[in-house]
Amino acid sequence: MNIQYASDLHVEFPENQRFIRKNPLSPAAEILILAGDIVPFSKLEKHRAFFKYCSAHYKQTFWIAGNHEFYLGDLDGRIGSFKEEIEPNVFLG
Repeated sequence: MNIQYASDLHVEFPENQRFIRKNPLSPAAEILILAGDIVPFSKLEKHRAFFKYCSAHYKQTFWIAGNHEFYLGDLDGRIGSFKEEIEPNVFLG
């Protein structure tokens, strides 16, 4: 089984958004691990296009929250053990 990973994309920053649009993740495996610092939970709705891309290009994507995901937001409902479906095949946990 091949697994691809990416971390510290910080898609909440316009310069990183532009870079990712110009240089999208190139699928090299069926499974993608997003290993933290992708986008703060409080800004998730504004960056759905990135997760839709992951959903369309990978069989499964697992997003593991880093410290920046918790910035600018409320931790209620996102502390302890959890699994959240972002897209049908994109999971936060």
